[in-house]
Amino acid sequence: GREGRSRALRPRDPGEHHQIVLGSGRPEGVPSQIIQLSLEMKSLADLRAMHGIVSKENEVRDIQTRAHGVAFSMYFKDPEENVVETFVPSPWYLPAPTAVPFDFSMSDAEIFESVREQVKQRPGYKTYQEWRDEAAKRMRDAGVWPG
Repeated sequence: GREGRSRALRPRDPGEHHQIVLGSGRPEGVPSQIIQLSLEMKSLADLRAMHGIVSKENEVRDIQTRAHGVAFSMYFKDPEENVVETFVPSPWYLPAPTAVPFDFSMSDAEIFESVREQVKQRPGYKTYQEWRDEAAKRMRDAGVWPG
C-alpha cells in the first residue's frame, strides 16, 4: 500500500510545473527506480500521435489519459514497470490531485473545451499565469528563487 508515503513536486522555476517529484516509502532492499518520467509534448496533436504509437506496443500497459488542470497527460507503464507521462501544458492550474478524464475519440478542440469547462468548476481553479505569479512570489519570499 501507499500508507506513510508522500510525494512532493519541487519546481525550481515558477514557469515550470513538471520538474522533479520526490517520493518517500521505497521498501528496504528494493533497488532505486524511476517513480515517473514526464516528457513534454508540443500539442494535443502530438500527444494523440504518441497515444497511437504507445497503444500498438505489446509490452506497454495501463494507458490512461487525463487532464490535471496544468496539463493534458497520457500515462503508461513501460516494459520495466516505470510510469511514463507524456503531457501538453494547459493554460489552467488546479491543486493536486486533480484528474479530468478525456478520450482521443474526441477532436483536439472538443477535448480542450470539455476539459476547460470541467476544470473551471473545480475548487482552486486559476489561470496558469496566476499560479505562476503566486509561485514566483512564494519562492522569492522563501529565498529559493531570485526572480
